[in-house]
Amino acid sequence: MDLILLAVLACFLVGSNTEMDERDLDERKLNYDLFFKNGYNSLIRPVVNTSDSLQISFSLALSAIINVDEKNQVIITNVWLQMYWNDYQLVWEPKNYGNITQIKIDNKHIWVPDVVLFNNADGNFEPSYSPNCVLEYNGNVKFIPPAIYTSSCTIDVEYFPFDQQECEMKFGSWTFEGKTLNYKFQDGNNNLDLSDYMKNGAWDIIDCPGSIEYIRDSITQEFKEIVVFKLVIRRKTLFYTVNLIIPCFLHALVCLCVFVLPADGSEKITLVISVLVIITFFSFQLLQILPPSMTIPLIAKYFIFTFIMNVLEILVTVLIIFANHKTPRTDIMPKWMCWLFLYKLPKYLFMERPNHDQRWQEKNCTPPPSYPNTPQVPRANIFLRNLAAENKLKKKHGVLNTDSRENERVIAWRQKFSKSHSPGASGVTVSSSASGSHLSSDADNPTMEMREFVPPNFPTNGHRCMLRDSGTSQSEESLDGGRSLDLARPVAHAGPRSSPLILTKEIYSASNAIKFICRQMRNKEDYHTVLDDWKYVAAVLDRLLMVIFILVSLGGTLGVLINAPHILETVDQDQILNKIRSRVNTG
Repeated sequence: MDLILLAVLACFLVGSNTEMDERDLDERKLNYDLFFKNGYNSLIRPVVNTSDSLQISFSLALSAIINVDEKNQVIITNVWLQMYWNDYQLVWEPKNYGNITQIKIDNKHIWVPDVVLFNNADGNFEPSYSPNCVLEYNGNVKFIPPAIYTSSCTIDVEYFPFDQQECEMKFGSWTFEGKTLNYKFQDGNNNLDLSDYMKNGAWDIIDCPGSIEYIRDSITQEFKEIVVFKLVIRRKTLFYTVNLIIPCFLHALVCLCVFVLPADGSEKITLVISVLVIITFFSFQLLQILPPSMTIPLIAKYFIFTFIMNVLEILVTVLIIFANHKTPRTDIMPKWMCWLFLYKLPKYLFMERPNHDQRWQEKNCTPPPSYPNTPQVPRANIFLRNLAAENKLKKKHGVLNTDSRENERVIAWRQKFSKSHSPGASGVTVSSSASGSHLSSDADNPTMEMREFVPPNFPTNGHRCMLRDSGTSQSEESLDGGRSLDLARPVAHAGPRSSPLILTKEIYSASNAIKFICRQMRNKEDYHTVLDDWKYVAAVLDRLLMVIFILVSLGGTLGVLINAPHILETVDQDQILNKIRSRVNTG
C-alpha cells in the first residue's frame, strides 16, 4: 500500500514539474519571439506610421495627502499613475504559447511614455520606483508606477484658517510634442480615483476633477496635450480655532478686565502689557505658519485688530490713571466735565454714588429758605453753645452777681450798640433774647452777636459779661472803647427780654482759633471731596470705556470672522468620497 502511494506521488510531482517546465518554456519562447526574433526596439514609439498619434489612457489614483506646506507652498501626495496604451509589435496568439494571455515585462525592455509631473517642487519628475509592465496578448500595455510627488501649490491665505485651496498636478510627456501622443481618461472618468484614499486629519477633499489641456512648447512653439488634475481641499479649522483664535479672543476679554481694576494700583498697566506680550507671541507663531503674501490673512486681521485694541487700552488706561491722580492744587475740573461725568453719564452707566445728588444740589442750587424761629447753628459753634451753658452754670452757683452800676452801663452800652450796629461789623457782642442769640462784628468794636451760638431756650435772666484784659484800665472798660470788656463784677437784671453776654479776650481768641480750625477742616473736607470727584471721574471713564471696548471687540470679532466664506459650512468627508467614487465607477 505504501508503495502504491509513493508511486502516485512520484507521478504527480513528475507531471507538475513537466507542466511547469512546459509553461516556462512557452514564456521563454514568447519573450524571445517578441523582443529578439522580431527585432523590437524600446526607443521607438509604437505606431505603424510616424505621423500617427499614440493614444494613452491616463488615470491617477490618490492614496493619501501627506502634507500641505503653506510656508513653502507645496503639497506632498502619495499617488499611483495609471497608464494604458497599445503596442502593435507586442501581439501574439495565446494558443501558440501554451494559452499564455499576459506576461510581466521589465519596463526597460519596452517603450514607456516619458510622463512626468511638470509642476514638481523637489526635482523628482518621474516616479522613484518603476514596476514591471503588464503585457496582454492583444498588445495592450498597463503601467502603474507608485509615486510620492511634491508639487507646487499656490496657497491663498486670505481666509486662513477657514480657507479652501486648489492644487493642480500637471502630467505630460517631456519629449514628445504636438500630436504624437494623445491622452484620454481611462473609462471616461475625469476624476481622481479615491478607492484607496486614506482620509487626512487636517484637510477634507471637496472635489478632484481632471481635464486635458493644451500648452505651447516654449522651444518648438507647438501645442501638446497635458493632463491636469485639480485637487480642491478645505482646511479643518478645529486645530487653529482651539489653539489660536479662542486663546486670542479670551486674552482680549481678559484685557477688558483692566477697566474693572482700581486706578490707584499699578495692576492695570501690568495687565494690559502682559496681554500685549501674549498677543505678540501668537502673532510670531502665525508668522511661522503662513507664507509671505500680498493679502492679509483673516486671522492676521483679527490679531491686528486685537493688537490695536490692546494698544488703545494702554493709552486710555494711562489717561484714567492720570485723571485719578489729579488734585485741586494742580487742576480745576471744568464745569462741563463736572456735569458730564459726575451727573449725566453715571445715570446711563448704572452707577450710583452715595449722597452725590445732595452734594450736587448744595453746590449748584440755592439754599433752602431760613425761618425766623429756626436757629441756624453751624457745626463750628458747638463750643460757644457749651460756653453759654457754662456761664449759666456759673450764674446758678453765684459766680455772676448783680450790680446796679454794671446794669446801667450795660443798658447804655446796648442802647449805643443798637444805634451803631451794622451787618458788616467784625466785633464780638453776645446778646441774649427770647428769640435766640445774634452774632455780629465790627471793625472798631470786637463784639459777637450770638444768635447762631446760643440756643433759643437759653436762659438770659439779664446776665451779662464784659470782656477785658487783666491789665486794662477803668477808662478802657467804657463801651465806646469796644476792645476790652470786663467779667470782674456781677451783672444785675437788665430787663425781661435780653441781656448781653460779654466774653473775655481769651475766649474771643479761642473762638477765632476754633473758626480757623473749622475753616481748615472744611478746606480739608473740600479738598478730599475734589479728590473723590476726580477718582469718580476715573471710575466713570473706566465704566464708559469698558462698555465701548466690549461692543467694539465683539463687533470687530464678528465682523472679521463672518467674512470667511466657509466658516458656517460643515463637510461630510465620507459622503463626498462616496459621491466621487460612484462617479468613478459609473464613468
